[in-house]
Amino acid sequence: MLSTFDWIRRSESGIELLATLDVLKKKPYLFESITQIGPPHFALNGPCQRCWVYPRYFQPGKRHKYCRICAAILKHKAPFVKLSPKCAIIWGYLNDIPDTLRQEILGETSSFFVAGYIHDRQSFLLILPKIKLGRWLREFVIYYGAQLRGQLQVFPTVGSGHRYTLADLLTRIIHYQSNLPMNALYVRFYPNIASILRPKEREQAGLLTFEISDFLSFLETAKIFRTIFLPHQQDELYDLLNLKKTSEEQFYWGRFVGELSKEAKDLLSAWDIRKWPKEKIQLLYELKNYAEFDKSH
Repeated sequence: MLSTFDWIRRSESGIELLATLDVLKKKPYLFESITQIGPPHFALNGPCQRCWVYPRYFQPGKRHKYCRICAAILKHKAPFVKLSPKCAIIWGYLNDIPDTLRQEILGETSSFFVAGYIHDRQSFLLILPKIKLGRWLREFVIYYGAQLRGQLQVFPTVGSGHRYTLADLLTRIIHYQSNLPMNALYVRFYPNIASILRPKEREQAGLLTFEISDFLSFLETAKIFRTIFLPHQQDELYDLLNLKKTSEEQFYWGRFVGELSKEAKDLLSAWDIRKWPKEKIQLLYELKNYAEFDKSH
């Protein structure tokens, strides 16, 4: 019969993953109520058309395409349609999961997590809003940084209709956990599906694996950037930083800087961002979607 992790790995999208974890939490009895597998597939009947394991759910006068569990998961998708794209997934693989972290993942009171799952003594899965990633990592380092070794792999949720499902990507993420030594605490950052499918390209560019303190430093830079520059200024700056050398380059830069606030001008000068390597600029723009806006500024 299917285990909890088997159900998680049947999620095609972030929406389905959130719905699955929600049903596991609110209706655990459903997963114990079915004890038989469905019939072989044939013209008039067959197993559930989602899990392809359990029998379809029948009601008087109505034949469902899904088993009770899959029907419940699909019914619970609606509240997560808007939430899922705003979330990041973390697959953690550590030398050990402290009891306090275990209780936080499985508890009801976390101010960070949307959902969580503990696979074994070393592995866990978390879903949290992207903009809360930095705050959670900082607290994680404060409480556990001195005692834990391993890696936290951060990747986005996936929508429906992609060639690769979320289950496909999660399987790859779990496979990659054996590629790093357990001598420090690392963060692996995958901003999109392509980076999960082709991690070597990102690793060679120095954009995949970071010690957790370095990653937090980059996140703080992205937070400052997002706070100081208006959205359209961020876009204009990106275009300028990727502008091919032309005789009018200095003119474009002068016009752009002239429209900035004094604080933004000072920041550009302090960072000397025009001399940054392309890889560092790429990382800044990838991380700004994970950075909080400083409302107190």
